[in-house]
Parts: sequence; structure tokens; C-alpha cells
Amino acid sequence: MAENVERRIGSAMPSPSRKTDRASQPRRFRAEGTLRRQFQRHLLAKLREAESLTRDNLGSICNLIEDLGAVEVARMLVDPVDVTAPPTGFLRLLEHELGRLTIEQAIVDSEETGLFTDEEVVAAKARLSIFRNRRTL
Repeated sequence: MAENVERRIGSAMPSPSRKTDRASQPRRFRAEGTLRRQFQRHLLAKLREAESLTRDNLGSICNLIEDLGAVEVARMLVDPVDVTAPPTGFLRLLEHELGRLTIEQAIVDSEETGLFTDEEVVAAKARLSIFRNRRTL
């Protein structure tokens, strides 16, 4: 009977590999936080350049990014369900031939970071492709 209790307790105890996983979590979260900050700096730099080149006021989107975070705002604006309904800012940037400065392009640039799902990256690529092709027609 004591042997059965030991087996049950032993199986409930974390294995050494679980301890390693838990120990690495703070590092992983720190790395994700760093990636998020890098993405935010990258995106805000793109938007400031766009603002300078187009003379459009992009302050409201920049403020939203400062308040909510760049990853969250990018996710709100790039809806994988409807890539054919882009925000007006995206369309204005394409009118100025500045697709490289869009939030969609920033998502594509960050594809390998893991900040965005495959669906979000595909949606960003699709929107860029669809609307760039419409401009050339």
C-alpha cells in the first residue's frame, strides 16, 4: 500500500524536465517582451517616416500604439477573416506608394519572431498583394 501511495505522489511531482521548463519561462517572457518593444519601435519609426513623407497626421494611430501596444493594435487592424477591408491609413500609404511603411509590412517583417500567428502573417501578405495589384491595374 505504501508503494502505491509513493507511486501516486511520485507521479504528481514535477519531473526534472518540468522544472527546467518552468525555470526557462521567465527568460522566454523577457525575450517576448523585448521582441514586443522592438516591434513597437520598428512600427513607430515606419509610421513617423510615413507621416513625414505624406504630411498626413498619424498621431491617433501612434497614440493608440503607445496606449495598447504595437502588437495588439496590429492584430486589431489586420483581420485574417477579412483582408479585403483595410483601414484607410493603409490605403493612403499605398496611394503614396509607401506599402513598405504599412502595419501589414511590419507584420511581414516580423514573421520569424513568433509575435504573430501564421494566419495574421498570411492576412498581412494577402492584403499587401491584393491592394498593390489593384494599384497596378
